Amino acid sequence: MIKTLILFVSLISATFCQAQTKTENDLYVAGYRNEDFNTPYLGFIKKKNDSLYFLSNDESRYSALPSHNFEKDTLGIKTKLIVTDNKIALYYTSDEYNQDYHYFKVENAEFTIDQVREIKGKRYTAELDKVAMIPNRDLKIQREIYFLDSSNVEITYTYSLNNKILYTERENSNLEVFASDNKVFFSFYDGELSLNNRLYQLTNLQKDKFSFVHYAETKKIVDVYTLNSNKNPENNTSSFKVCWDHRPYEYYNYEPDIKYIHGNNALLERLIKDAPTTKGNGFITIHFAINCEGKVGRFGLEQMDTEYKSASYNPELIKYLIQEISKITEWNLPEKIQTDTHRFFMFKVTNGKITEVWP
Repeated sequence: MIKTLILFVSLISATFCQAQTKTENDLYVAGYRNEDFNTPYLGFIKKKNDSLYFLSNDESRYSALPSHNFEKDTLGIKTKLIVTDNKIALYYTSDEYNQDYHYFKVENAEFTIDQVREIKGKRYTAELDKVAMIPNRDLKIQREIYFLDSSNVEITYTYSLNNKILYTERENSNLEVFASDNKVFFSFYDGELSLNNRLYQLTNLQKDKFSFVHYAETKKIVDVYTLNSNKNPENNTSSFKVCWDHRPYEYYNYEPDIKYIHGNNALLERLIKDAPTTKGNGFITIHFAINCEGKVGRFGLEQMDTEYKSASYNPELIKYLIQEISKITEWNLPEKIQTDTHRFFMFKVTNGKITEVWP
C-alpha cells in the first residue's frame, strides 16, 4: 500500500508553508528509541526556523520544542535535547522512568511513487554482516526481498560458508511505503502497522539495484540490493521470524538463565551423534536467536583455534550443527514471553571432533 505522509498538521501548517528552497533538507527520521535495545518506531521531526515539530507517521500526534540544546526539570521529569546538523536526541529521565529517542537527518534522495512501483514483482538480494543484531564473523549472510505486490513481500535469509549454502530461512511480511517531500521510506511488518516498526529510507534506485539507509546499534547502516533473477533453493528452508525488531535480550538476563532443559550432556550427545568430522583443534561458536515461540533462527558464526585466533573448519560440520540447533524447541522460556533471546553454543574441537559444549 502506498501511503503519503502528511507532515503538515493544521495547527502548524501556516508555519510550514513558508517558502523553502529546493535544497533545504530539514526532515529527520526516527532511528530508534532506548539505545540499549535499539527499539524501532515510526516518527519524524520537521525542523523549521527556531522550532522542532515531532510528528508520527500520520498527522495524529505532534509536539513542538525549540531547536536548540536545552535541559529542564518539570514535575520530576528531566528533559534533555541535543540537536546537531545530522542528529537529534531527546532524553527523558525520572526516578521511575528513562527513555531516549534518536532521529537522523534524512538523505537527500528524491523519488516518485511511479519509480518505486517498478520494483514490484522483482527479487533483490543484499549481503549483510549479521541479522537481528546476532553476532557473526564468518558466515556470509544474504537477504532476498521478493516484492510480491505493493503491500506484500517474501524475505529469505541464506547462510553460506566457503561458497556452500548451509541454511535458509523464509518469512512473509507486509509492506508499507511512505512518501514525504519526495523522500521515500519502507516499513516491513506483521499484522497491523504500529509505531514499533523500523523505517528504511530509499536512497538509490536504478534499473538493477536499490539502496536502503536505516539506523540500528547506534549507527547508520546502508544495505545495497541488486536484482536477482534466480529463486533461492527450497532445500533446508525454515519458516522463522523474530517477534520484535530490536536487540534481543541475552539468555542470562532471565532468572534462571534460558537454556536447553535436558542439560549440556544430553545436548552434546544429541548434537554429535551424526556430526561430520573436521581437522584441527579449537572452538566453534554458533550464535542464534530464540523467538518468543521457542523457535530458533538468525544464525551467526565464529571459528577460532586454540589460541583464539580466526580459524576455519569443515563447512559440512557447521551446516550439520546449524541445522540440528534449528530443530531444538526444549527451552526453559518464561511464560508469556514476548521478546527474542540471543543464545550461543561454543563447541570445543579436539582432533577434529566435537568434545564439549558451553555454556
